[in-house]
Amino acid sequence: MNRIVSLVLVLLVSTKAPASGIRFAITADPALAANAPAGRLLVAIAPKGRPPSFTSSDPFALPVLGVDVPKFAADTVATVDATAMTFPKSLNDLPKGEYTVQAIFATNRDLSVPKAPGNLYCDPVAVSLDPAADATTKLKLTKVCPTGPLAQYETYRSTDVRWERRKSRSS
Repeated sequence: MNRIVSLVLVLLVSTKAPASGIRFAITADPALAANAPAGRLLVAIAPKGRPPSFTSSDPFALPVLGVDVPKFAADTVATVDATAMTFPKSLNDLPKGEYTVQAIFATNRDLSVPKAPGNLYCDPVAVSLDPAADATTKLKLTKVCPTGPLAQYETYRSTDVRWERRKSRSS
């Protein structure tokens, strides 16, 4: 009995409290969400006028946040805030200012790149962010990364590799 009480106390203490400050509420177009499997929702932040980068840290001080989402249904609202996994530093350390943000729902398990075929995303959005304010920025995933050749980025290149299986010689 003492073990059960201890376990409940540990779970209560380790539960993250709801965050105040900067929050992103992400929804998906119902037509796109219907076929989306589980995945990781990422939100990247960049200085105003620059596209957010999910693959480089330029400038290094701006965070990329991520949460796992078991399923995006038509009525799902995923919240990404200071309790999310964040790199390189906390969302609460972000200076007040003007930024560009973008969300990607990474569902492609074969390719771990932002524009992998099948991933959902939204266009970059200009926003004012202030960790001291209690504000929610709404983003909507309205596009799907197409199948076909991957986009080329500074940090990686894609190439086609042919694999031919040869018949083995019998002795």
